[in-house]
Amino acid sequence: MPYDGLVIKSQINYFNENILNENISKIIEPDNKTLQFCFRKNNNDFYLTISISPNFPYISLTDKRLSADEKPQAFCMLLRKYINAGKLINIRQINGKNSLDSLERIIDISIKSISPIGEISIYHLIIELMGRYSNIFFTDNNYIIKDIFLRSTNNNRNLVISKEYNTNFLTKKNELLNISFDSFFEVIKNTYKNQEKKNIINCFINSFYGISKIFIINILNDLNIEENELIENLKTNNKNLFLKIFNQIFYYIKLLNENSTSNYIYYENEKIKDFYIFKLDIFENYIKFNNINDCINKYINDKYNITSNSAEKKSIENKTLNLIKKTTAKIHLLENEIELAKDYELYKDYGDLLLTFGYDIKNIKNDTLICENFNENNKKTLIPIDTNLSIQENSQKYYNLYNKKKRTIEKSTELLNKYTNDLEQLKSILDNLTYNTERADLSIIKFELNKYFNEKIKNIDFKRIKKTNYNIKHFLSSSNIDIYVGKNNLQNEYVTFEIAKPNDTWFHVKNSTGSHVILKAQFDKVDIKTIEEAASLAAFYSSLKNESKVTVDYTLKKEIKKVKNKPIGFVIYKKNFSINVKPSNNLKEIH
Repeated sequence: MPYDGLVIKSQINYFNENILNENISKIIEPDNKTLQFCFRKNNNDFYLTISISPNFPYISLTDKRLSADEKPQAFCMLLRKYINAGKLINIRQINGKNSLDSLERIIDISIKSISPIGEISIYHLIIELMGRYSNIFFTDNNYIIKDIFLRSTNNNRNLVISKEYNTNFLTKKNELLNISFDSFFEVIKNTYKNQEKKNIINCFINSFYGISKIFIINILNDLNIEENELIENLKTNNKNLFLKIFNQIFYYIKLLNENSTSNYIYYENEKIKDFYIFKLDIFENYIKFNNINDCINKYINDKYNITSNSAEKKSIENKTLNLIKKTTAKIHLLENEIELAKDYELYKDYGDLLLTFGYDIKNIKNDTLICENFNENNKKTLIPIDTNLSIQENSQKYYNLYNKKKRTIEKSTELLNKYTNDLEQLKSILDNLTYNTERADLSIIKFELNKYFNEKIKNIDFKRIKKTNYNIKHFLSSSNIDIYVGKNNLQNEYVTFEIAKPNDTWFHVKNSTGSHVILKAQFDKVDIKTIEEAASLAAFYSSLKNESKVTVDYTLKKEIKKVKNKPIGFVIYKKNFSINVKPSNNLKEIH
């Protein structure tokens, strides 16, 4: 993925147009690798999101606030202390403290703010977007580090608080911006000469800050230049081909400076593959965007956001599977206890028979009482007795055993019902994970696991989840009717019993786990297309989303009933209609 210095330069141009000279209204830490800075503009909130995830570090501007399910670290609290309400006065790329404009993947955001002692001060937020070595530094105006987001030593660096920020770790390269052609050619020639493994494309990458392999390959494709041809011209000191490359590079840089990039997301086999700010001929399928910010946000939402939450999702899945395993073992144990205790009535009969026939010595032979059992049609019954105990004591022993087994049956049956419901709920949670990918949805599932399975709730801001209406998805049908979708048990409960009115239409896939979907209209008062659209959403947000056709039940909400002692989100209904639809979520989503 060519998230190179050219892409970042295009982003900075966008940021300077949209948030420069704006004031920070909030600073949020969604997780320990992400920060969001909120700006209020034209009565709307915008969030500058900075992620230093090793999988995909990025920066983007979005209107979507991420849920903060982690307690803020000291770094975030320090930023709130120093730059909350501060103004962004400069955003640029640097390759060091005193560098001119650069194409390196380091962003320096200058912020004017009032210090804790009441003085107007300038601070710097320095963002290094460098794969697994990404980090964020907060410094004063002299670039003295006040704090570091990830404090562990990175990339053999020994940057510490109260010391000056530096980029000594960077491989020394040259800046493309404002370089002359002669200098450009000499740099290429010297780099190639000093390479141990001769590679002309790597030579460009190793010579200049901020350019990626795909960028150079694309330029060579533009000019129909072969690598071997380029090497021969370099060896013979022929500058003509290199001048063409130089001019083509600066053609693209000119597009950057004029904010005229094209911005594409590329696909292979209908799967998102890559994005870039220029047209790449190696891809046939693509979508074009008006600006780099929309392009990156789409890329993140469609590909990376799922990946970024995959670790948490996998953790929840493993926890759920472990709970399913434990709960299943408890159920088997209880079933065995019930099986062993199911003959408890026999011991009451033994106690009764002992008191009736036990006082006649002729009925006792070899430590056994032989008597008629009138409850068993006068069948002879053999009752073991302890000759060291009296008949009354033997009888009491059997009564005690009867009571113990009866209590076991009662308690085990009660627990069996509980664990059976728990298992049903856990399996529904496991199914929910197949179509819950957003951070807020995963937090809700984690909350459900913790709350209902007696574990301490950690790092979940559930009050915020409730304030945002449980992160319910809200769509608009083609006939402008509201549709609400719950994607897990807590959301389903909220959609059905908080959002829905008695005559709204309720949808759910037939005989499988899935979302509760509410159409804010009575089904017999809307057209069939609207019914199909809502049903398609119910099919899409279900465990059957990959099927070609899915049967969906629908009825009025007033027909939906909770079942006592059943898991949250479990409902029943007796009157319904059904429709076969293709799973789809192509409707307009309301944020």
